[in-house]
Amino acid sequence: MRSPTLWYRIAAIAYAIFTFGHTAGAASGAIRGPEEEAVLKQLGAYTFDVMGATRSHLDFYEGLGWLLSLNLMLLTVLCWQLGALHRANRLWAMRLGAAVCLATFGIAWLSWRDFFIAPAMLSTAAALALVVAVARGLAEEAVAG
Repeated sequence: MRSPTLWYRIAAIAYAIFTFGHTAGAASGAIRGPEEEAVLKQLGAYTFDVMGATRSHLDFYEGLGWLLSLNLMLLTVLCWQLGALHRANRLWAMRLGAAVCLATFGIAWLSWRDFFIAPAMLSTAAALALVVAVARGLAEEAVAG
């Protein structure tokens, strides 16, 4: 449990579960009733021009959902690769790990504020694992001199 690599991998697993849940939910297209169907229909009905393209709020809603899934996949891979990078270059792994950690705390805060328990818990778990990974890396660096 001492290795920063393990903690980077734990963060990656939390992100992988988050990615799967978000992507599966988005891809299912399940509508939870006539009220939601009416809201989605209204989001799609109103179109407007954006930089020469005609789009609706539904286009943005769906597009941003898929962009989030792609970014979550990137964070999954990045956290996993930080574990390997730590073995090769602790300093770079800590710098990058600290940046990813700060972003992950932002994701966790937004998830608690605007969403629900699953993304909030998974992003919090990833953030805490990243804190431990970076802290362990700093401790290793201090010992190495």
